[in-house]
Amino acid sequence: MENIKNEYLSLSYQINTKVVKGLKALNINFDEFLLLLYFINEKKCLDIVDINDKVSLSEEEVLNAYSSLLSKGLIEVKIEKINGKVNEMISLESLYNKLILSSSKT
Repeated sequence: MENIKNEYLSLSYQINTKVVKGLKALNINFDEFLLLLYFINEKKCLDIVDINDKVSLSEEEVLNAYSSLLSKGLIEVKIEKINGKVNEMISLESLYNKLILSSSKT
C-alpha cells in the first residue's frame, strides 16, 4: 500500500507557475491543459497512443483538444527533417508568446 501511495506522491510532470496562471487567462479547458502539459513535459509530436497512456485522454478527446489549441493559435505544427525523415513537430512558441502578452497586461 505504501508503494502505491508513493507513486501518487511522486512528481512526474512539472509546469511553471507563471504558465499555470497564464493558461487560466487564455481560457483553455481541462483536456487542452492536459495536452499542453504532455507537450511541455513529454514529446512535441501528436502521438495519440502515448498521450492516452500518459494523461488518459481518448483519441477523440486528444483530437478535439489538439484542433482547439490549433484554432486558438496556441500551438503550431512545424515540419522538421530529422535523420532524413520528415516529422511534424508541435511548436509551443505561440503559447509562450501569448502567455507573455497576457502577463504584461496585468
